[in-house]
Order: sequence, then structure tokens, then C-alpha cells
Amino acid sequence: MPIVRVMANGTWDLIMDRAIEWRRVASKQDDPFLKFAIEYIAFNALCRAKYGYEKHDRDIIEALKREIPLEQIPRDKIRELKRIAPIVNVRGAHLNRRRHVLYPEDLDDPNNVIEAIYWARSNLFHGDKQYSFEKDQQLVKVGYEILVDINDWLLEEITKEGSES
Repeated sequence: MPIVRVMANGTWDLIMDRAIEWRRVASKQDDPFLKFAIEYIAFNALCRAKYGYEKHDRDIIEALKREIPLEQIPRDKIRELKRIAPIVNVRGAHLNRRRHVLYPEDLDDPNNVIEAIYWARSNLFHGDKQYSFEKDQQLVKVGYEILVDINDWLLEEITKEGSES
């Protein structure tokens, strides 16, 4: 899928520069919630750069699940996520969504790992995470590490696609 580059003078470069800078800032944080939140902001910008600025988050997450190589998310990080499970999409439960719990066995599927990261983001950004709970700290810590791997892949893909156009 080609990159959407129909943007005003220099906006594309600015967005890419900002995503890289956000990643640098995230890596220097001590607080796991800040680390995760800032890396997620970079993830969001990179996903929009790859999949389009006018798509809904859900469409972008589904596109990412279809395209990212399964080996991009290391097994040791999946094992850590499974140790923390079950992972609950608190927002999904409030909204009466069909699926709102991921159990350890669900996380054998890397698509569910991406879903778990998205749920952690939704819970955190919409105020449903409890900053004092150790489990939440562990979730955003491993979530940050997984986002780093995904963002590395996104940057590589965007760069590759950019050189092909």
C-alpha cells in the first residue's frame, strides 16, 4: 500500500521528524505510563503515515494486524504479556462490546497482542487504568517494549515504501 503524501509543504517531513523525536523522548522517561503514552503517540503518527490520515483507529489496527510479520513481536515479550493476563478492555466492557477480555492463551496469536496494546492505550487515554496498580505498570512497561518493536517495523516499512515511490 503506498504512503499517503498529499500534504502541504514539508508537513510530511515534520510528522516523521516529530514521530522520531517522540520516540527519543519516550526512551528517556522513567515513568512507565509516560514512556508508553509518548511511544503510542509516535505509533499513531507512524500508523497514519503508513495507512492514511482519514481512516478510523479500528481500521488502522486491523490493517496493521494483516501486514506486520508475526516474528516482529518477540516471543519473550509475548510471554511477559501472557504472565500479566488476563487483559481487560475496560472501555469495551462499559460499552457492552462482545470481546473485552484477553486470556493468556489468546495471546499466542500476535493479532491479539496488538489488540492488547490498543486496549491498554484505550484504557489509559480514556481514564480507565489505575496508575497505582502494579499490573497496570507491568502492562504499560511491556506494552512500551512491544510498541518499540512495532514502531521500528513501521519506520522501516515507511522508509522502504518512500524509496519505492
